[in-house]
Amino acid sequence: MRKLRISSRLEASVTWLTLAVILLCICHDNLLCLADRSVPATTYRIDGKTNIKDIFKCSGIHFIGSFNEYYVACELVVPAQETLQLLEVVDVTLDGSKLSPLPGVHAELSFQLNTSIATVSMRNSQLLASAVEIRAANVTMDEHSAVNVTARGLKFGPGYNSWNSMGGSYGGIGGASLTDGRSNCDDMPPNDFFRVVGDVSVGMANFRGYGSGGGNDESRGGGRIRLVAAQNVEIDGSLLANGGDACTNCYDSAGAGGSILIVATERIHGNATVQANGGQPSVRIADELRDGGGGGGGGGGRILFDSKNAEELGLSRVEAYGGGFSSDKNAAIGWCQLGGDGTILKLQHTTKEGEGLGGSDVQGQSRGEDGKTLLSTLLIKGGRLVHSGPVKRIQIYGCTPIFEQTSRGAQFLPESLAHIFVNGGATVCASVVQLKDSVGDVESSIVIDSGSELNVLDRDRVVQLSASQITIQGYVGPSSLQERDLFSLNLIAADVSFSNALAMTFQVVVQLICPGVQHQHPPCPRISTKQ
Repeated sequence: MRKLRISSRLEASVTWLTLAVILLCICHDNLLCLADRSVPATTYRIDGKTNIKDIFKCSGIHFIGSFNEYYVACELVVPAQETLQLLEVVDVTLDGSKLSPLPGVHAELSFQLNTSIATVSMRNSQLLASAVEIRAANVTMDEHSAVNVTARGLKFGPGYNSWNSMGGSYGGIGGASLTDGRSNCDDMPPNDFFRVVGDVSVGMANFRGYGSGGGNDESRGGGRIRLVAAQNVEIDGSLLANGGDACTNCYDSAGAGGSILIVATERIHGNATVQANGGQPSVRIADELRDGGGGGGGGGGRILFDSKNAEELGLSRVEAYGGGFSSDKNAAIGWCQLGGDGTILKLQHTTKEGEGLGGSDVQGQSRGEDGKTLLSTLLIKGGRLVHSGPVKRIQIYGCTPIFEQTSRGAQFLPESLAHIFVNGGATVCASVVQLKDSVGDVESSIVIDSGSELNVLDRDRVVQLSASQITIQGYVGPSSLQERDLFSLNLIAADVSFSNALAMTFQVVVQLICPGVQHQHPPCPRISTKQ
């Protein structure tokens, strides 16, 4: 009996001890949970174990303009997103096409983080989609990472010519296609496809910033990339928005390059490869066994860098080339198949509010919403010049058009534009290009470099350039070299320089503006030269 009571008391003690331990564990867990809730996680990692469908929430299907294409906007949704200090994307490939509800519907990936504290870091990773947008305080990417939207743009689009077969157009006009009826470039009529597609400031407009295609799924235009940082962008990897190549076993042409926009309040730097190139043309083959190819190259896309002091990635690795190369080693590609080059715009902000670029407050200078002076430079560069031997003019069918207005009536060139450089064998088509005499206290300039070309836009009979300084070292005249296509060249500047230039024009008229005298006042004596 006594033994039984002792056992009962022992069992009761053990039971109470067990309950106490359980209660302590529960309290400990609750305290940990409360601690987790009171101190939010500051790091989130996306890696190979992550399912893309678990971290993105997509919208319904939206139209893309009137181009019979559609997209869904997919936004990143992760725990404690507003308080994240670091988003790591490590050892993973995120393919946005897995989020598309239907075949052919574009998926756009958006990473919207706290721009005051969050850093997005990509290491050994790939982001694939029709469009990728990242907004954070800082964006970094190592040399093994890439954002790739190549050939994920439009199949047709605003730069597709439904009347004549040619490559897709965006920043540059696409090249012509060789067909049974026109199997030789000399048979091509003058280019008359000068459609305004967006502007040099890389606005999305109604085509979502996508490059236009050549009519085939493989020859779509490039997609859209946007990186916006409240502090710095450091990229050592690749940003790729190239157009798809022309079809080799059908007659479709190549797609145009897409759009890339990089904005940093402080610096943009790194050793990145940035490409918005047009797709490559294809060789025309017509024999008993095979008939196809001959598609034109795509036009180059558009790139914009916007930072405090206009630092940018090394220009040798920044490309918005038109598609195609014509040389002795590639004689099967005709000169008329080459696509026009795209545009690269650099936008600089001064470091002191209310002051000009040299420290003086200049009335009428371009200013941003924060009151800072803006200064922009437009670079149009080709990649077709041979780096050995004499510089030769590159004859192409397309060109890089500079319009006065966009399709919506807005100004095509920004008011802050101070410099235009055309080099690398690029060809620019224009009617009127008028820059301010100065932006801030920086004199404006237009340079047509050796091997590059200035042509007329849309068969106008006059090209007029206006800037403080104009330098022409390349070729001015029609691509056809036909007398019927000659035009007049009017130059208005304080300083005009012709250096080893060739001008095949009806006449050249130079109006020298006296230093310190605005255009509305009587200019210096006019000088006219006929050739």
